[in-house]
Amino acid sequence: MNYNFDEIGSGRGAYSVKWDTAKNKETIPMWIADMDFQTFPAITEALSKTAAKGFFGYNTVPDTFYDAIILWWEKRHHCTIKRDWILSSTGVISAISAAITSLIQPGDEVIIQPPTYNHFFKVLDGCNCRTVTNHLLYKDGAYHIDHEDLELKAASAKAKILLLCNPQNPVGRAWSEPELENIASICARHNIVVISDEIHSDLIFSGCKHVPFISVAEKHNTASITCGSASKTFNLSGLHAAYVFASDPEIRRKTEMQLWARASGTPSLMAIEALTVSYMQGEKWLDELKDYIYGNYLFLRAFIEEHLPRIKVIRLEATYVVWLDCKATGIKSAGLSDMLLEKEKLWVNAGTIYGTSGEGFIRLNIACPRKVLLEGLNRFKNLLVINPPHAGGGAPTFAAGQK
Repeated sequence: MNYNFDEIGSGRGAYSVKWDTAKNKETIPMWIADMDFQTFPAITEALSKTAAKGFFGYNTVPDTFYDAIILWWEKRHHCTIKRDWILSSTGVISAISAAITSLIQPGDEVIIQPPTYNHFFKVLDGCNCRTVTNHLLYKDGAYHIDHEDLELKAASAKAKILLLCNPQNPVGRAWSEPELENIASICARHNIVVISDEIHSDLIFSGCKHVPFISVAEKHNTASITCGSASKTFNLSGLHAAYVFASDPEIRRKTEMQLWARASGTPSLMAIEALTVSYMQGEKWLDELKDYIYGNYLFLRAFIEEHLPRIKVIRLEATYVVWLDCKATGIKSAGLSDMLLEKEKLWVNAGTIYGTSGEGFIRLNIACPRKVLLEGLNRFKNLLVINPPHAGGGAPTFAAGQK
């Protein structure tokens, strides 16, 4: 490998949400979706050169920004995007909020598919709409879309938008083309606009591929908006560069108005430079990163199988967060995550922040050096095997050798 992902470092001292908000310096943060790897070196070099110019006035969004996005989606996802389809933004969440607000009236319904990205709930709370849930089906350790229920929810006269997470965070699904075809067909029949969050689209593993929703939407004449960014791919969340694209000019016009109403239509000078360099030069770095992260996933799976066999590891097709079925512990998600933090200084996400169907699960970020991952897994084992908690004052809920 040309890049060293085993190097142990952290964002501590850099105003990092992940590292600097922990109450205890011994805490290993494996919660928020930031990687612990330094970014693609060419990005750092480019930002240093930009900073050396010493000029930080108001900036435009140059053509190279849009060219990089078009080239990236063509090369990585075989998806052709036209220049006039793209709008710049400071973040995917800002873009989602702008798009929703531009398309609904007070009281309209937006459909989401829990367990899903927790900030979707926060966005919808602020958009003066009604949230409707089309829960994913969990069966035999895998997640699927409930198309029958989606058809029912989409048929409501108040339903206007489906907020799709593609790939799905936190369950790690890379939705297949037939699954997305069914979604597009249902939404077309009921005039539902699909807003597709594809921020994790570059992090696909194990023989899967990313299917851009726009590629199936065009076949069914389904209105859609895609939101993307290089932030998860290249660990650039603190720079705030994102974009949306939509082929429908009226949807773009309305969304752009709302982006400007939020003063979130123009990424900063540094953010533009970082995205452009990453998309123009970062393919080999990304390929090595994906190999390393998938190696971490295989390592985690082997560890769990050996030491915590009653925990179910949901297959990781996409993202760098692993979804763990911990129902066998007999402990609620929030209680388990709290105990891991308090007793073992391991910070994970409780499954319930992703919706009620996340009860019994936790989410674990594995985008870290393998030694750090091992330490985190050992702390997980310590809680459940070495010093097992008790359920309701009874017998230990998890002991070594139990299956």
